[in-house]
Amino acid sequence: MSTHHCLIEISENVARLLGLHYPENRLKDLERLVLLAAKELNLGEDICAINDWLKATQIPASQLLVLSEQLRVGETYFFREETALKLFREVVLPQIVEQRKGKEKQIRIWSAGCSSGEEPYTLAMLLLETLPDINDWKISILATDISLLALNKAIHGKYTSWSFRQTDQAIKDKYFTTNGKEWEVIPQLKKMVTFERLNLAEELYDPATSGTHCMDAIFCRNVLMYFTPEKARAAGHRFYNSLVENGWLITSQVELSEDYFSDFRRINFSNGIFYQKSPKLLSPGPSYFFDIKMDGEEPKPIKKAQPIIPAKPKHLSSLPIEKHQEPIGIIDPVALFKKGMYVQCAEQCLKTIQKNPDESKIILLLVKCYANMGQLENAGLWCKKLINSNNLTSESYHFIATVFLESNDFILAEATLRKALYLDQNNVSALITLGNVLKRQGKKQGGMRCFENAQEILDSMDFDDVVPGFEGLTAGRIKEMVCMSIAN
Repeated sequence: MSTHHCLIEISENVARLLGLHYPENRLKDLERLVLLAAKELNLGEDICAINDWLKATQIPASQLLVLSEQLRVGETYFFREETALKLFREVVLPQIVEQRKGKEKQIRIWSAGCSSGEEPYTLAMLLLETLPDINDWKISILATDISLLALNKAIHGKYTSWSFRQTDQAIKDKYFTTNGKEWEVIPQLKKMVTFERLNLAEELYDPATSGTHCMDAIFCRNVLMYFTPEKARAAGHRFYNSLVENGWLITSQVELSEDYFSDFRRINFSNGIFYQKSPKLLSPGPSYFFDIKMDGEEPKPIKKAQPIIPAKPKHLSSLPIEKHQEPIGIIDPVALFKKGMYVQCAEQCLKTIQKNPDESKIILLLVKCYANMGQLENAGLWCKKLINSNNLTSESYHFIATVFLESNDFILAEATLRKALYLDQNNVSALITLGNVLKRQGKKQGGMRCFENAQEILDSMDFDDVVPGFEGLTAGRIKEMVCMSIAN
């Protein structure tokens, strides 16, 4: 059997045992990592012999652990992906507080695939910063990972400056102590998090026996993208069973999949998509949320990661779930939108459009109002009026395409994304979105070209450059994701 064929079989067995997906274009990476594991296990350097070992009926858990340590992907940092953390602060926590009125004050959170611990410690800091009566609550943060090395680092809670590339200095000073070049988590944070080893690809683990039951929120970001579709789908189903009613599943924006998370309801918030177990939100507020960004603003350049400052401490009662309030002498539609008064903003937009039907910026604002109110049909109708506008930016066309995608109108989404790329051929986010749209329409070759073009742009950036439209993800990480898209 040839080395190439042995590597293909090794890839299949790695997928079976660990759920990790190494496609044809990553076989060289797989070979390198498997040889490192084999060296540690004294298995020699014969790939076909290693393949025979992996095909064995029973592989000792200790040996499988060595293999998983070499193959795991573990880049993370504190306060990663601000949109997800904003959802946690402004929607998830207020809903939990409202739901637990008159009941036991308990919050259960699961950081699935926690790597070296930055994510669960971030959640602990956000709870301390946001809940004024946190001492009255029973807080449980479970953090799991397949890697014992990563978990050992997380338990010790010592980090270098690279883990703080999105963290404000005041937060570092408040929750960490310094020791030379390392920063250590304070004991108060360590007590809030429980670390356990768990293989998310393992089909035998049960929510009740593994302690992953009755969760209010599950964070699983940049993990399932490395799984085979079958393993990711099974993990999504188990996440659903682990959540309480109205519980939230928060994934990375590059892991969104109707196939993996078909049990859940999709919720759009601040240009991000998240999943909720309940068929409807606890509050009567809108299900779809988009941020305001008027055309004419200069596009943000690619830049190094900047610190994210958590919201200032405030009573949860001051974080209203229902934002529709009566305006007090406010007639500027932009001001109304920023206050969350989407109904009133839409009314003002319509009045303005009656006087000037070609006011593209106001029409775009009206679309965002309708989208935030969940009125996608109305949003789509007004989007169609904007398609041929000459006054929109590449980012705005990309936004309009997301509205069409919400209504499964792939033809209009494709046409609009092409307009976005006509204006800015280096819009990586639009390229990747178009690639996925083309793939879903069966236009695989065109989709591959989009991914390859995105990859070429990312190759020209530094590894730790933050790419616009990706919530703080670096060029290096996005390139990895594009490689996965090309392979699948």
